[in-house]
Amino acid sequence: MHGTKAESQQDERTLANIKADLSKPEIHIRWFLRDVGPVAGTNHMEDKMSDFYTFGF
Repeated sequence: MHGTKAESQQDERTLANIKADLSKPEIHIRWFLRDVGPVAGTNHMEDKMSDFYTFGF
């Protein structure tokens, strides 16, 4: 499958979020920075992540 991306889901609580386009020699990564606070009316916590950074190899 050309152009398919492997990535964690947006609502997953992870320390790092990595996206990889398997057709290119690069990865995109962002890191957990901090908790912002609870999401009203849910059992979820909103978090702050860094911007994505791209690394080629």
